[in-house]
Amino acid sequence: MQSLPLAIEPPACPAWQLVAGGLHGAAAAIPWLAGCTPGVAALLSLTALAALPWTLAAIPGRFSRVVALRAERGRVSVRLRDGSEVAADVLPSSWAARDGVLLRLSWDGGSAAWWLPRTAVPGDDFRRLKAGIRLAR
Repeated sequence: MQSLPLAIEPPACPAWQLVAGGLHGAAAAIPWLAGCTPGVAALLSLTALAALPWTLAAIPGRFSRVVALRAERGRVSVRLRDGSEVAADVLPSSWAARDGVLLRLSWDGGSAAWWLPRTAVPGDDFRRLKAGIRLAR
């Protein structure tokens, strides 16, 4: 990851946020539709709804803690929502798929997951990002 120059500042992805909300809503409804006992259904539904903020925080947009990523000369830095730029590490649990990348980032005093769909990152940067993640393993 560190050897490939990148500068990524994806636009907000409201469609992905809507999909995530719908999936969490469906996950909350399924136990009730499946006929689980009320206690189990309530527990599963609350778990699905409680996880929604973390999912939305991983998708570029107004809930995301990370706004931009820059990698150059062996260093990775991220710009946070508050405007500060911090040195970060891309964790080995990051992965790349055909249509998206999940970056697990860590820095002094924080960490975040960042889901970047192919449509949110220009083509060359997306290919470099995927290659960097795969080479880092």
